[in-house]
Amino acid sequence: PIHAADGELLFSLLGELRLDSHEPLLRELPSVAPGTTPCPADVGAAVDLRAFVGAVGASAAANPLLCILAERLSSSAVPSELDDESAYQLVHHCLLLDLVTRALAADPELAAAVYARARGTVHATEGWWRPLGIFELAKLKTVEMTLERFVEHRRAGNLPANFGHIGLPFNILEAVMQDLKLGFFTNAAAGLALSLASPGMGSAGAPGRGATLSGDRRRAVRMHMPLARQWRDLYVSWNLAFTTAYPDLPTRYGAPLLAPCVLGAPPEEFMFHRVLALHTHMCLYVLRRSSEHAARADEAQPTAAAAAA
Repeated sequence: PIHAADGELLFSLLGELRLDSHEPLLRELPSVAPGTTPCPADVGAAVDLRAFVGAVGASAAANPLLCILAERLSSSAVPSELDDESAYQLVHHCLLLDLVTRALAADPELAAAVYARARGTVHATEGWWRPLGIFELAKLKTVEMTLERFVEHRRAGNLPANFGHIGLPFNILEAVMQDLKLGFFTNAAAGLALSLASPGMGSAGAPGRGATLSGDRRRAVRMHMPLARQWRDLYVSWNLAFTTAYPDLPTRYGAPLLAPCVLGAPPEEFMFHRVLALHTHMCLYVLRRSSEHAARADEAQPTAAAAAA
């Protein structure tokens, strides 16, 4: 039997991004009524939630480093705060990232439109930056700059061979600095190793290859890493270890990495799918943090007024 996804929950997540009425995106979501703009029930009924969780597990099981990390975390003395309701919400968050990322990876113009809309929603929110730290602000800016270059080069149909040679190592080093700040020295060393193995480098006697676009209508950005599969596996386990420091559950449990279209992407397209999913996730993260910050500020106003009186 099919265990249908919760279409209302998926659409509520889209609503946070002001994408629940964006018809070009909605028409690309799975639906029991293909060719139409789906309603929440259409999308939910078209997705088997148990099959999706199985796909996440299968993709994760193919990464030996991730298996080691999962075993260590599962045997740690730290209790899990993931109750049934939280797990349900987390799975749907990951599912939404997977569905949206697949749609954006398949269509350059849709990716450009959704990026502009999601970014505009964040930047139009009053005080959106206030609850964020320096690392989070820098990370968001780096991801936005990368996506703007994705849009530019996918539209033009060309990509410089040196694409990502500086930007990707710099992006990784941002997280390495945060690891060092938090005292995660071993994880920082793994991140440093990743940053030193930059796109286009050769490995094991094989010459390096510059960045390319896929030859199909997707024009997917492909970055060729040294020891590509091992590089991807280390990146995933390193980044998931990094995000365990976050109290926000979708971030803590690596939702933008565990989406099957990211985790199971071909090594040369891994970072392409990764960045698309990460931006959607970061927009949700920023909007939620901003809303919580504004609510706390509103609650503090009567207290401050009473104290002044």
